Amino acid sequence: MILTPRLRRIAVYRVLSALCARQWMAMEVVNNTALLERLTDARSESAAPVCQWRFVSVQVHPPRSPLLTAAATQGHGAVLH
Repeated sequence: MILTPRLRRIAVYRVLSALCARQWMAMEVVNNTALLERLTDARSESAAPVCQWRFVSVQVHPPRSPLLTAAATQGHGAVLH
């Protein structure tokens, strides 16, 4: 099977979603500002399936994270609803 760039991104978001269900990985992502900004940037993806998996990967993060709160208040919160 040949993975297109879109399928690769979906695969990465699916793995990230599963790993972020574990607190240790969620904290690693929350502490990585560049990755967190990419995940919470609603403009980072345009294909519907990729956007859905990006949303799922962010949705599992701890809701009290100061970085997620800051991202939501700076207009990146489209993925956090």
